Amino acid sequence: MVASPQPETGEPRRRPFGVIVVAVIQVAVVLLTLGIWISGARLPWDGPLTDMLRDTGLAHLAALTYVVIAIAAAVGLWLIRSWGWLLMLAVVTIGLAFDIAAWWRGSHDDLLLQFYLRMTFDVVSAFYLNSAAVRDTFARRPPTPAPGPVSTSAAGRVDP
Repeated sequence: MVASPQPETGEPRRRPFGVIVVAVIQVAVVLLTLGIWISGARLPWDGPLTDMLRDTGLAHLAALTYVVIAIAAAVGLWLIRSWGWLLMLAVVTIGLAFDIAAWWRGSHDDLLLQFYLRMTFDVVSAFYLNSAAVRDTFARRPPTPAPGPVSTSAAGRVDP
């Protein structure tokens, strides 16, 4: 695990393995998505919505928005920020929703490898984001109060 500064107390906070895996996976998904999209190939989850976006010229804006949000989520996750964890949960949830919709529609026959690779990335990311180590890392904890003055009464003796 790698230490990252904890914003509340300044103490180092450990970065769990799951955070590293999810951040790397999501950056890989962004690069894979951009590569497929730039090459002009169809994405596994292409369907009526993406066709409509292409027809209206909004496809570039939608892809750019996804890339920016996914990268921001990966950076926030890497820096152990709670907003990064929440944003990454949203990105992975939306990705899984697109994956399930594409599977349900059955449009993945010619894109089998891309489809299952993307779905595997999202399932692994969801698994790690919901693991106890990652959830505990992002749990908000109240600051620990400073210890009070020490007296002999705490040791069970009474002062005369």
